Formats: sequence, C-alpha cells, structure tokens
Amino acid sequence: MGRPPLGNERSDLARLYTLWDSGYQDHEQLDLRLPDAYIDYECIDDQGRVDEETRGECTSILWGYNQLILEPDLRAEGDDDDPRMWAGQLRASEWEKLQMPGRILSEQRAFWENAVDQVPRHYMGYNLGRQVPEVRDALVEYFLEHDADIRSLHWAVATSVAYRQSAFGTDEPPYQWAQGPLKQVEAETWIDSIKGMTGYDLSSCDYRLPQTWQLERSDRLGALALLRHSNWQLDDEGRVRDDYRDLARSLGGCPRNDAGGRFKIISILTTAQQLNFVDEVCAPGLESDGGAQTRRLLPDGGSADQAVDAELAETIVSYQTETFFGREMSSSERSQARESGEACARTVCNAEEFARPSCFALLSSSEMLFY
Repeated sequence: MGRPPLGNERSDLARLYTLWDSGYQDHEQLDLRLPDAYIDYECIDDQGRVDEETRGECTSILWGYNQLILEPDLRAEGDDDDPRMWAGQLRASEWEKLQMPGRILSEQRAFWENAVDQVPRHYMGYNLGRQVPEVRDALVEYFLEHDADIRSLHWAVATSVAYRQSAFGTDEPPYQWAQGPLKQVEAETWIDSIKGMTGYDLSSCDYRLPQTWQLERSDRLGALALLRHSNWQLDDEGRVRDDYRDLARSLGGCPRNDAGGRFKIISILTTAQQLNFVDEVCAPGLESDGGAQTRRLLPDGGSADQAVDAELAETIVSYQTETFFGREMSSSERSQARESGEACARTVCNAEEFARPSCFALLSSSEMLFY
C-alpha cells in the first residue's frame, strides 16, 4: 500500500497469516535444517474441523468478512493436537485460498497507486506519481485497462518521454523529471556488470541459503550436494567463496531471507567499499596481481607495451566508454582523453599504464553507479 500499516490493519490481517510458519525447520525430506515454510492448522477442533469457538482468530473483518481456515488431511504431520504440513504439498486450490490477504488489499485503489508509483521509481529513481498525481491516475487506469499486466506498465514507463529524454539540458531544469533517470543501480547489478565487462574473477551469491556455515559443517552428503546445486561457488576445499557476499552485503545487496532486506545509501563507508573494489579490478598503480587482464581493458589488437599518444589515448578511452557505459564519448570527453594522452606521452607511458587509471576513473564515476 506504500505506507506502514495501522495497528488495527496489522492485527486484522495477521489473522489470515497465522497459518504460516516460515523459518529454519528440520526438513524431513532432506534430513537437514533449512529455511522453509510450513502450514500450521489453526482454528480447528480435535476432529480437524472448523472450531466455532476459535474461528474468529482466523477471520478478517476490517474489509468485509473473510475467513481463512484449512482442514488437515493425510498430508498433515506432527501430533493430533498440533498438526502441520510442508508448504511444498499445498494444492492449487489451497494456494488460491491462502492468497486471500493479497486479494483483499488489491480491492483498494491505494494498492494500484502504489504499484504504479514503484515502476517510475524503478526506472528513474524518483517518485514521479507523487510529484505529478495526474501521471499516477493515468497510469492506474492504463494498468487496469490492460488487466493489471505488469509488463504493460513497464512498457508505458520505459517508452515515455520522461524516461527517454536526455539527462543533459539546461543547467537548472525547472522539474526533476527534466534531468532524466537518477536511479541508483542495485549492488549485484553493479558488481555483475563489472565482472562481465572486465572478466574479473569473483564468485556469486544465493540469498536462499544465507547461513552456509551450517551446511558446510554438516557431515551429511545432502548438505554438500545442496550447496553444489545452488548459486554459491565452492573453492577447492569445498568451502563457500565469500568474496562476492562480503562486498555485496557491504553495499546493501545479497540480503538474507530471514531478516532485514537491502538498503541503499551514499556514505563515506559505501564509497570507500566501491573505490576499493574498483581499485582491485583496475589496479591503476599496477601494484596488484589480481586485477582484470590487460587485454580486457584495451581494444582488440591493442598491445600493453605500445607507447601512448593522443590518438591511442582517445581510442582506449573510447573503447572503455562504449564497453562500460554503452555509449560513444562526448566531444568534451574526447578532448580530455587526448590531453591525458599527451601528458602520458611526455612521461613515456605505455598502453597498460594508461588503460588502468582510465578504467578506475570510469568505473568509479557516478555514471556507473546511477543511470
């Protein structure tokens, strides 16, 4: 709904979520303790039927009379007075019943307004619907006319003038949407982009299994097999590589699935983390042995030992700009590249000594962090 719930709303809808028990469970199928969801049968009597005395504890009344009770059958586990069922055994009809809280909220117009607000914020980084309510109202009607197909809403925003217009214009545009997109890139997207463009060796993250140490220390074969078939990468000793996880979580990414979420913030700490990572990748001072391969920072056929002049400097920066940003250099950037190349030529530097600081300057720029 785009706002914190009021106290009466929280307590009312909580009655429809009381059947769920999500967290770390002793998984009977895999004989391991893993994050999973179970259904606790509530508001039933000793015979497994609806209990008339406690049925109110599973009933929402704030938006009409809505009761959500499931009756156990042969799939139920545990004691007769405390039956439960693994969520993986739910039938399609039961899933439909359990979606009742979402259907209740989706009947409110505020639900659709919040859904619409999220899409421009996703693409442009600011709340266009709040600043221009007419845009929000039009998008809500457009969204509902297309049967609430979220793809139609993304198409409408991504093809709009507000998104496609250039971020360059007057020095002081009268409206924020005249500046173009201002979205801060997700931590994983930023890291994965640098990995892909530079070929830098880094592992991956799987938020579905955040507490990997429990599986690593387990003596069961299923624990190791589960890790090997996840997105986590293992080293030669069978341990999870944590380089990606440590970096991503310090930047607000790779969130745990059992507590908290992702965060986005610009601070001295996060900036230092980003600069340290880019420094490792680009190795501008040539003091690191683990940086990206030089051939990934130079145009095809470029030699690391080739002497730099203004033309070669422009070629290198042009190649990196197109690779990293997906666009051509501007005229001012070309002039700066040639000036830097002339300065480099006076010190008799080679292509690698020029390409690595250029890589650091581009990957640590605001254009790499915002789009």
